[in-house]
Amino acid sequence: GRYRIDEITVDVLVEWWEKQARERAWTVTTGERYLTAIAQVLKVGRRYLDGRALPTVEARERIGEQKRTAAGRAVASAERRPIRDPEAIDALLASARDRGAEVYAFVLTLLDAGLRKGEARALRWRAIAWGADAEDTRRHVLVRGSRSRGADEDGHTKSGRSRTVALSRRLRGALEDLYLEQRPTTLDALTFPSLDESELRRTWPMLLSAASLPGLMWKDLRDTYGSWLLTLGIPIQYVSRQLGHSSIGITEKHYAEYLGRGGDGSQYVEPPKLERGEVPADLLARVGDCSQDAHTVDPYTLPDSLQASESASEFSDAVVQKISCSSVRNTAEWAKSMNSASSS
Repeated sequence: GRYRIDEITVDVLVEWWEKQARERAWTVTTGERYLTAIAQVLKVGRRYLDGRALPTVEARERIGEQKRTAAGRAVASAERRPIRDPEAIDALLASARDRGAEVYAFVLTLLDAGLRKGEARALRWRAIAWGADAEDTRRHVLVRGSRSRGADEDGHTKSGRSRTVALSRRLRGALEDLYLEQRPTTLDALTFPSLDESELRRTWPMLLSAASLPGLMWKDLRDTYGSWLLTLGIPIQYVSRQLGHSSIGITEKHYAEYLGRGGDGSQYVEPPKLERGEVPADLLARVGDCSQDAHTVDPYTLPDSLQASESASEFSDAVVQKISCSSVRNTAEWAKSMNSASSS
């Protein structure tokens, strides 16, 4: 940026990292990659450092401490940025649909099934249970593996276990259209063969630009899935299994702010009634219609009914006081007249 090479110190790098991490929701791993690139630049210009050690070494150690501190864990949890506006979700899906059947189905796989990007890349046609039709609630996706960045072969899922994820009707329809377009010769073929890591890096900014959603990341679609289901009152046990978490505690740690309207789970939220043939994931297609209405008034504010009662009580006290004062005055006048009569 604006700094000369000999002006870049450890403090400058850490300050830059903290600012960028907040604005762009970077993980510590992403920050370390950037520092590696900066280190190469500094090595080239080492003669301008006057023999000083590369500041990136100490900066990386200090940034890495965030993994081991409570403050660092808090920053990591704050990185979740689900899409809370139903219109923004619609805009993203419209943008993906314009990019073709494969891109649209891939985005929906993350949004409506909560799959990680690597899990979606490793998805194969044989892992899709279509059901008898779109109304058959047995439809699902079997998540067995994951394909990490740059890998050409499937590995294990993050938890090391396979899981079954319910298939929403619109995701089933998108996959059906994609199947008819690809006409795979074997069910063992990849569902998204064209979307390797480089293609996803190229496509994603175009989708965000068309949908006017800057700064969104692929993982935010999975977080949108989990946060919306919990916000709508779907039991956390079910959501945890769908996300593939090893325990409910992990789900609660990552999505605690979406449990109940206050984020503390103190208020019961009744899930919307599922229509015939729907699974919970289908609710994401109509979040604008089934969102929970939250009260905006401070719950500790005295309600109107009690405020009216309080006013009536104040009025009664005033009347009693007035009557009492009047009685005292009348009694005094009566006593005075009686004294006058006695003297006479």
